[in-house]
Amino acid sequence: MSLYSTGFSATNQASTRPQQTVRLTPLTSPGSSPFHLKAVIPESGGSEGTQVEVYWKNPLQWRRTIKGDDFSQTLIVNVDKTFEEDSDDYFPVGLRTMVAAIVDAENIEPEFRLSVADFRNFKGKKVPQSFYLFAQYGGRWKAHITELTLLKNFDEELFAIPETTPPSKQIRVESLPETEFRELATETHEIIWPQPLDGAITGVARFHVSIDSTGAIREVYPVQVDNERAYESAARQIMAWKFKPFTKAGAARQTESYLTFAMNTRAWGPHEPLSNEEVRKLASDIVEPVIPAGTAPVGTVYTLQVAIDSDGRLIEVLAGKGPAGLFKLCYNAIKQWHFSPVLENGKPRPYRGEISFVVQ
Repeated sequence: MSLYSTGFSATNQASTRPQQTVRLTPLTSPGSSPFHLKAVIPESGGSEGTQVEVYWKNPLQWRRTIKGDDFSQTLIVNVDKTFEEDSDDYFPVGLRTMVAAIVDAENIEPEFRLSVADFRNFKGKKVPQSFYLFAQYGGRWKAHITELTLLKNFDEELFAIPETTPPSKQIRVESLPETEFRELATETHEIIWPQPLDGAITGVARFHVSIDSTGAIREVYPVQVDNERAYESAARQIMAWKFKPFTKAGAARQTESYLTFAMNTRAWGPHEPLSNEEVRKLASDIVEPVIPAGTAPVGTVYTLQVAIDSDGRLIEVLAGKGPAGLFKLCYNAIKQWHFSPVLENGKPRPYRGEISFVVQ
């Protein structure tokens, strides 16, 4: 048996309040009744979402179909034979986790948090109908069971195997220790940490990385980053790494592991923030804010502090000196700017700086 959280939070962070919990038995636990299930994951796989359908007779006979624009699969298990047909050789992490959670939430990865709601009774079990899955720092998925009935008077053809799919043609996901995973890397890059304006300067950053059967990185999820403003830039840089595929029993596998780094957000770029003049020289498509008359006296100076990463992306903005009522107007203006990184020995580097505006 496992514990499922029945609380739902609008954020992707764990609530500081205790959540009500209820003990549930997975639909596929030993001795469970055969069932037919339909579910939809609305915000994935295209405009109509991803449709999931499961026919489950017992652990040795079951059928699952997944239909979405991003990924589709037909999987039939009949005793010692398996048929599998996939639209891609890669099963997205979030989708795979949610599909598994619909029938059994015991296998949720540690970087995900699952909340469930809308309980119904099914053959003596409390079964949630709604599922909310959160990645540690961003991705969100939801699913809803639209049909759950007892499987009876079914046609045995449901579990017929058209042809046996060899293991090399099945998607099998391998989880490796970080040391072994790093040995697969053929091209790595030192992480150029951005310079967030606040929060921890040093610490640890850990990412869940998933590669497909060719070794290409398909997804990077932050698991722990001691300064949240740093993770997006680091994740983009990790996506540029190259790996060779991991093989097992002669077949290349979709593979997942973690990459852990020591974070130092002052290791790269200028030690001191750049001046308004210096930042503006690195900016293009500059738009000045439109400040309505009477908002502040003419000649009032308002400053914003900004942080730009080594890709030239604006990663953080903090209010500086001046009337608080000017922040939104000025912030909306600089969101339209394009920035270049600082070059040190010809290499792009992050920086902090300030931008000033004068009320006309």
